[in-house]
Amino acid sequence: MDDHGNQDYLTAALAIIQQQMQAQQQQMLQMQQTIQNQQQAAHEVAENATREERDDPSA
Repeated sequence: MDDHGNQDYLTAALAIIQQQMQAQQQQMLQMQQTIQNQQQAAHEVAENATREERDDPSA
């Protein structure tokens, strides 16, 4: 393979690596959003439980 062929191969390989990295970054952002949503939901559940106890201590 000549130098031009090697350069084409490397360019294609780098493009694939870049696409994979972008896909992984997107997956990480989605996971981070999911975690934040779960944390927010847990926080709201805890707040609601505290509010219910305050409003009805006999429960």
